[in-house]
Amino acid sequence: MASPNTRIAGTEAIQALTPQQRMRNVGLATSLVGFVVGVWWYSMQAVGRAEANEMSLRAEAEEARGAAERELMQQREAEELAELEVTMANLAGGELIDVKDADITVAVAAPDAIAREEEERNLAARRRAAGSSDGSARPLWKKVVFFWRRE
Repeated sequence: MASPNTRIAGTEAIQALTPQQRMRNVGLATSLVGFVVGVWWYSMQAVGRAEANEMSLRAEAEEARGAAERELMQQREAEELAELEVTMANLAGGELIDVKDADITVAVAAPDAIAREEEERNLAARRRAAGSSDGSARPLWKKVVFFWRRE
């Protein structure tokens, strides 16, 4: 082992380095400082995100509960209306109309533009259910290659 008396001072050791060794040391120091700062920044962001994610999950859960309650209320109202319709038809002494055999026209109390838009959506949904939007079924290779298109 070398004795402590044979060691040179730190400032002399730094001055004895070649310019290439100095650049490597500066590069290493910069990389290490960058890594430490990156870890610190990520950990600060992750802590904030965890709280935000928890809050957003709670908000989504509340929204889902509200939507489920609204849907349940609408279903109950629809059932009550159906029961009321049957009751009213029985009280009037009439019979319920068979929709398949009857030619029924339904009037909608909505502005013309909204009614047309709704009718177009219904027709488009029927076309999609039947095959595609233009009436012809898309080939399988188009469904695979162009899977992101909604037509």
